[in-house]
Amino acid sequence: MNFRFQPMTLAAAEQIRSWRYEAPYDFYDLDADLEDLAIFFDETRWPEASFTVHADDGEMVGQFSYDRQGTSANIGLGMSPRMTGLGLGTSFVAAGLEFGVGRWGIEQ
Repeated sequence: MNFRFQPMTLAAAEQIRSWRYEAPYDFYDLDADLEDLAIFFDETRWPEASFTVHADDGEMVGQFSYDRQGTSANIGLGMSPRMTGLGLGTSFVAAGLEFGVGRWGIEQ
């Protein structure tokens, strides 16, 4: 599967907020941590920090957030519950790292 990155939008953020994970992974639900939820919905960070990830057919399959410091970054990510358990995790994370390297020169 190829992954395409697009800047975060309010509609996409609301869709991600609606994702629900089965226990014991339900702590990944955005509503589970109000501090994380507030940071996630800080639209001032979106243009250069938060991106949705889409499959070839256009379906949103996840999101990445980058908190950059020079050539380093703390990366946050999430995959749609519909996409978990399908063996896509490694390629999803690799695509997010590759995106960061290509866009900002983040060192792996």
